[in-house]
Amino acid sequence: MSKSFDRVRGYVYPRAVNFDARDSARASTVILGMLGVMWVVILIAQVIMLIAG
Repeated sequence: MSKSFDRVRGYVYPRAVNFDARDSARASTVILGMLGVMWVVILIAQVIMLIAG
């Protein structure tokens, strides 16, 4: 393979992928944050429905 193809392949498929425990902890924090925001939006929508109806 040519060197340019190897260089592009290195960007697409990085050889040193770091799957640390800290990375998964950050991902779970992001997921929990999104769930919290969705819960607050649903709660606000329910309060608006109760006030309007």
